[in-house]
Amino acid sequence: MTADPPQLGATMLDAVGRALVRRDLPSARRALKRGLEENVSEEDLVYGGLWVLLLERIVGVATDGTAGRALEGSVSRPSWTGRLASWANGRISDADLNKLAQSAAQRVEAQFYIAMARKAAGDASADERLRAVSKSPVIDLLEVHIAREMLAPELRLDVPRNASLP
Repeated sequence: MTADPPQLGATMLDAVGRALVRRDLPSARRALKRGLEENVSEEDLVYGGLWVLLLERIVGVATDGTAGRALEGSVSRPSWTGRLASWANGRISDADLNKLAQSAAQRVEAQFYIAMARKAAGDASADERLRAVSKSPVIDLLEVHIAREMLAPELRLDVPRNASLP
C-alpha cells in the first residue's frame, strides 16, 4: 500500500527537516529522491529541495543534483515557492526575496532561508537571525520548528558509572 501524495509529501518534508537538523545529508537526499520518484507536490519538492541544498552547503559537500531536480520545475513560476526556487538558484537576491514576501508567513520563510544561507557561508550572525525566526508568532511554519530545533542546546546524558545497559 502506498501513501497518497499529500501524506507522502508531508512525510518527505518531515524526514528532510529532521535530517537537516541532524546534518544527515544521506538521509535528506534519500527522502527527497523518494519524493521525486513518487511525484509529491511541486511545493513540497521546493521546500525539500531547499533544505537539501542548504544542508549540502552547510556540510560543504558538492551537490549530487537531487536538490536541483526538486527545484527546477518551479524556477519560472510566479508563486512564492517559484520565487524561493529562483532565490536558491541565485536568480533572486536576498533583498529581493525579502521584498517579494507578501504575507507574515512568507516574510518568516524568507528570513529563515537567508539565515540558513548565511550559516552555510560561515556568517557569525546567522544564529541570531535563526533565533529571530524561532521566536516568530507564525508557529505553524516548519521553518520555525526547524530553527528552534537547530538552536536547541544539545542534550547529553551520561550513564552513571554503576549502571549497566542491556
